[in-house]
Amino acid sequence: MSLTYYAGGNIAPARFVCMPDSGGMTNDYTAIQASDPTLPTLIGISPPYTRYAPGTPFDNGYSATAGQDIMVNSAPENCEIECGAAVQSGDLLMTDSNGRAVTCTTTKYFGARALSTASASGTRVMVVIMPCGYMA
Repeated sequence: MSLTYYAGGNIAPARFVCMPDSGGMTNDYTAIQASDPTLPTLIGISPPYTRYAPGTPFDNGYSATAGQDIMVNSAPENCEIECGAAVQSGDLLMTDSNGRAVTCTTTKYFGARALSTASASGTRVMVVIMPCGYMA
């Protein structure tokens, strides 16, 4: 299911998205690019494309910037996400500091399971989005 949120900042394509952890944001349905796997705020993954056509003067490389609407892919959808390191098919994935997917480690929150393998950072993989879970 895709839901529409307001971007609380710049959100790159194919990145984990979360709800702001207070920090002064008071708008309902605000989403930001995830950056902290220790917070249980993951809500989904940004679209795999930029808001404006690539190569045009309007393209800024983001799916949304502050104040714009953004469609967030959420559980139980399948979609692409950019990896921040190598991952294996079947791995539970958490965010890195840039919203990219990395293999989940203990005491962190995950938001997806890899359906394919990535050999390096910057590679995109297919995932199934899951409700935010905790790896003890």
